[in-house]
Amino acid sequence: MNPRILERDPSDPQKQKKEGVNPLLKLVLELGPLMVFFFANARGAWLSQKFPVLAEFGGPIFVATGLFMAATAIALAASWLLTRTLPIMPMVSGVVVFVFGALTLYLQDDIFIKMKPTIVNMLFG
Repeated sequence: MNPRILERDPSDPQKQKKEGVNPLLKLVLELGPLMVFFFANARGAWLSQKFPVLAEFGGPIFVATGLFMAATAIALAASWLLTRTLPIMPMVSGVVVFVFGALTLYLQDDIFIKMKPTIVNMLFG
């Protein structure tokens, strides 16, 4: 079992082996939650009609936020299962998604999820 949770520095000469994850799969794991968010935001009313449990969240932005949080958790879990490490950028982004998503859903104020890209870019800048 690999004792490291976070991925190694790509420039580290001690890196033991190249990760065996397909680049397309890695792209899907990193962009998938964002695509879920955009789809759910665009089709939130339709999703609420088809799946009444989603209507409990409120408007389309709240449905999209809930699904974004779930998709992010699934993507991080899949990344962990495939590589036994967590990439830094998706993990930091995931923490921000969970914190600001929870605030958005709890307070029913979409300003928090709209602040997420600014916070993530500030952290990585």
